[in-house]
Order: sequence, then structure tokens, then C-alpha cells
Amino acid sequence: SAAAVATAGLLGGCSNETSTNCEPCEPCETTSSQDWLGKAPQINESDLVKTIEADVVVVGAENGGMFAACAAVEEGAKTVLIEKFAEDFGGSGIRDTLGALNSKQQIENKDNPDRLDVITELYRVSNGYGDMRLYNTWADHSGEMVDWFTERLAEKGWAFKHEIDDHSKDVRYPIFDIGHTLQLGENAYDPNNSSRVLKEYATNLGLEIHYETKMECLVKENEKVTGLIASTAEGMVKYVAKKGVIVCTGGY
Repeated sequence: SAAAVATAGLLGGCSNETSTNCEPCEPCETTSSQDWLGKAPQINESDLVKTIEADVVVVGAENGGMFAACAAVEEGAKTVLIEKFAEDFGGSGIRDTLGALNSKQQIENKDNPDRLDVITELYRVSNGYGDMRLYNTWADHSGEMVDWFTERLAEKGWAFKHEIDDHSKDVRYPIFDIGHTLQLGENAYDPNNSSRVLKEYATNLGLEIHYETKMECLVKENEKVTGLIASTAEGMVKYVAKKGVIVCTGGY
């Protein structure tokens, strides 16, 4: 199945004065001028033009979001993916090169960098501010993710190759061959090349994608996230997520 890491965002919740049961998300209980989240939006039940129900709602249609949506529909969940930009831009951010450890190609090429060495370097270049939980999650699952992505691209005639760098020259920093890159061949570069493949794959499994749909707040009931409210061209729409909301915003 598709392996995806959903980036957790700190998002402002709606006012809890309405029957939508929107509540501020932690740490949004203060409204000081130092709070970068700003004031929570005031959204009333009367502002809602419709309600959409799904098992899983994914927010953001680029790297993390597209992979997360694919993983959800593969598991049979009724999934809706929302993206604040239009289709010609939203979802175009799947990177042409993705880093991984333990991919099939790396193992076949006998060029699979040491996990601890790579994580140590990531932590060093982040000056110790990197989140070791994310580094370890990436190290544990990135190979599986790249293998899955390689298969999906190959189904549509695209090659996704492990790249081996030139190690013959002395450099001041370590080189780790973690990159896997989309091979254009005779195809013209288009930032949507990869996303088109995944969108077709996922929509064939039942994924719904709603573009120009911006999440305004999460809906919470008894401290559990149960959905979200988004602004659209039609007005405010409430999304009810029976099994969960995956927030994949704030990427490239």
C-alpha cells in the first residue's frame, strides 16, 4: 500500500459558540498578539451551504496529501481530498526527486546508505532542531513508499530511478545516495507529471478531489477531531470525517 507521512499543522479552530462544535486547536486558546495563528474564525451553522460525509478527509494535494489519499482509498476508505488552489496548480508539488532508504533499487545497486549515518547528518545540518520522530519514520517507511511510487509510475510508462553520485572526489560533507528521480526521457518537463499519475490511480479507486477548497478550521467533539469546515466558491462547507482528518499542508 502507499506509505505516506502526514505533516501535522497547527491550525486555528472555529468558534465553539455554534452548533458546529468547532473548537480551537491546541495551542490556540490564547489570542495574544504573539499568536501567529491569529484569531479563530467565527463560523455559524447558518453559514454552511452543505455537509459532505466521508471516512477520511485529506487536506492538501501535494507530496504528503496525494500519497495519504492514495493510501486511504487503497484501504477501502471513502476519501475526499481538498486543495485550496485550482487543479492546474494544486497537486503539482510532487517532487521529481524523493529521498529514501532501503528501496529495492538501492538494495539491488548495493548502495543503501547506513540509516544511522544519514539520520545523524540530517540532525547535524538542522543544528539539532530536527524532529527525530520524523527522521525515524522516514527511515522506516521511505523505501516502501518509493517502491510503491515506482510501480505506479511504471504502470504509465514513467521510470523512477535511484541515482548514484560521483564519490571519486573529496568533499567536505558526506554523500548519501538516497535520491530517486523521475526520468523524463523524451517527455517535456511538467510539474504535474507525477501528480497526474497518482490522481488517475486514486480516482479510479473512488477518491474525490475538491479544488479551490480551503480549510478554515477543524471540527472537534470532546477533543477529538471529527471533520473540518472549508471555504469554497459556493460558501462554507462542512466535511464530516468518520475515521479521521489527515492534514498535509505547509510543504514546498
